[in-house]
Amino acid sequence: MIYKYKIITILILLTVFIGCKDEFLLQSNTYTRILVVDGLISNNPGPYTVEISFSTPVNDYQRIPYQDCIVSIIENESTYETLNEIEPGVYVSSEDGIKGTIGNTYSLSIETPDGKTYLSAPQRIQPFVGIDSIHEKLIYKNDDSYVRGLPGYQFYVTSQIAENKDSYFLWKMIETFEYTANRKLATMFNVDLETLTYYMGLNRCWKTQNVTYCYAAKTTNLSIPQIRNQPLHFVGTDTKRLQERYSLLVEQYSIDEEAYQFWKNIEDQFSQENFLTVEQPIDIVGNIKNTNDQFEPVYGYFTVASVSSKRIFVDRPRVNFYLNDDCSLNKDIEELQERTTPVFIISTGEGSAGVSESCVNCEMEGGLAQKPDFWID
Repeated sequence: MIYKYKIITILILLTVFIGCKDEFLLQSNTYTRILVVDGLISNNPGPYTVEISFSTPVNDYQRIPYQDCIVSIIENESTYETLNEIEPGVYVSSEDGIKGTIGNTYSLSIETPDGKTYLSAPQRIQPFVGIDSIHEKLIYKNDDSYVRGLPGYQFYVTSQIAENKDSYFLWKMIETFEYTANRKLATMFNVDLETLTYYMGLNRCWKTQNVTYCYAAKTTNLSIPQIRNQPLHFVGTDTKRLQERYSLLVEQYSIDEEAYQFWKNIEDQFSQENFLTVEQPIDIVGNIKNTNDQFEPVYGYFTVASVSSKRIFVDRPRVNFYLNDDCSLNKDIEELQERTTPVFIISTGEGSAGVSESCVNCEMEGGLAQKPDFWID
């Protein structure tokens, strides 16, 4: 089996649906270009997006989009909408187009430029089950690099009670955190007042990104069809995510058994505890099939679900932080004043020093110096 390829394919899915993840490399000398599909329709208003690409060889991180396909979402095996390709390999429904409705079935149809046709089996949007609560718990995660372990917040979610005894859930998360630049800018050389004012406003930022793990659970065999205290991800104090204030948006997908098994397999294979120690990746099969060749491998999943979401805010925990401050200081002020390019100056306990822009500009760490509209201080 081409295990190395399977890992790359699953990472592509996690990038589309969840977020980015580090590479996990296994030995294989075989590479076959295989179709990768990822899409979702839910009871939330559209537009809905389907991404189509090809697998890539190991160590080739460039996405290979599959362009010029005819992609349609079919409702109740009768009506359908053909999606628009808004960028290479990204197909989107229209604002006033198809709407996911609880109880209706949906499938995905793909016609490729070379004449192949792919189809997912119809899946029904499951009854809505809301999120009851989200909470965090301060823990010390086992890590030999720290005396007591790495401190941080472990997050948990509890669903409302489902109507169906056998209910299946998938959770994905989006995190936003407030942080500051490593150092506070005091002044600048060789710039005008407008430029100095601009850089003075780049000390505090907010960054939003996908959490890089998915979680799945089911209520089968539970006396009450409710998922209680489902562990989600852990956020440690070795990054800036908990430096100031942290917000987590949890999206709970009510899915069918087949979708649950697919995403559970991915969770198990890439869990925080074991994704570096998996000895042999399992064969994770999606729900997209070639209508004329059922044996052609196709990776990916067209997810059909009802969705509930809830947001939580947490403040900086009162524990030790382990952040790297790699700002080098240049204390030769005379030399700095002789430069003709912009110079960034900070105040230290021993006077002033020059630093690189990355030390005083929080946007260079991926965030924006504009508070999100949903943010609560």
